Amino acid sequence: LGNILGGLALQLDKSINIGDWIETDTVRGKVIEVHWRHTAVRTRNGEVIVVPNSMLMKAKVTIVGGEQVPQWRRWVYFSLSNTIPPQRVINSVDKALHQTEIPLVSQIPRPQCVLMDFKDGLCVYAVRYWLTDAQIDDPTDGTMRVHIFAALQRHGLSLAAPTFAINMTDSLERENRLHDVELASREKTLAQMDLFAMLSDEERTYLAKTLTYAPFAKGDIITRQGDIAHWLYVLIAGEVDIWYEVNEHDRKLLTTLNSGRVFGEMGLMTGEPRRATVIAKTDVECYRIDKQSFEFIIHSRPALADEFARILTERNEQLVAVKQAEAPNHDRQQHERLLDSIKRFFRLS
Repeated sequence: LGNILGGLALQLDKSINIGDWIETDTVRGKVIEVHWRHTAVRTRNGEVIVVPNSMLMKAKVTIVGGEQVPQWRRWVYFSLSNTIPPQRVINSVDKALHQTEIPLVSQIPRPQCVLMDFKDGLCVYAVRYWLTDAQIDDPTDGTMRVHIFAALQRHGLSLAAPTFAINMTDSLERENRLHDVELASREKTLAQMDLFAMLSDEERTYLAKTLTYAPFAKGDIITRQGDIAHWLYVLIAGEVDIWYEVNEHDRKLLTTLNSGRVFGEMGLMTGEPRRATVIAKTDVECYRIDKQSFEFIIHSRPALADEFARILTERNEQLVAVKQAEAPNHDRQQHERLLDSIKRFFRLS
């Protein structure tokens, strides 16, 4: 009788409906049937649990998804050392997440990084976000962690090691050997690129030492058209899409770049705003070269400015040709304009 009365109550007040995602002390899943005597719930593991309605009427039931609850707030926790200013961490993570459209993550309200606690010499953070499909909770949490991890790495931040971890270091000889291998790999990467092929071995070595490792997760906006950023990226793994923003609601795919290519060179060489938006098509690994790193080289060899202007002219003609779908016209005036921009940006006489 209790089950029947419970079923009648559920049917009349519509408090639990087919398609709702519910949680109790013992059950968590999607409601697939509501009968007079029982309610059937399918778990994320594919099991079907038959719950007597009398138990549902006595239990605390939380509805986490469905028509009544279109969004479900989730929390993703991570910890960093308390020697790192919290605002630096929060700004780095917030900026990355606000520029990225992650599937099933609502932008209203936007994801938010908050400082939750101080514990055992660590700062405990959480990213709060709103999930639009309760069924895909763990995978979306995982995707969020990937974006958080990549954002931290780009800013030179590392997740905290457990406080009970025993730190062991390699011998100095081994560390130096690993450093030499990494440096040689960076120099080889630079030598294979037109933009840096004319540099001497010493100049490439100097530049290789200043590279900043910059990973991005799939879907991350690496650069946005119109932004001002005085650095370029060397793509060492993955693929990126280059988009031309026609207007606020329309954009055009210009090309897709894979490993071994560079982008953002105009911003590094001339300081001009970004001419296109670059989005990670896959998980991506890059090296970042900033103005300060390159300034020493171009001041020691001002003649390089003319060669870089020539390369940038060719790149610019290719971009214009794609945008306008017509053959480029080599323009000496464009070369002179770019050369003048480089000299002014790096304060060359």
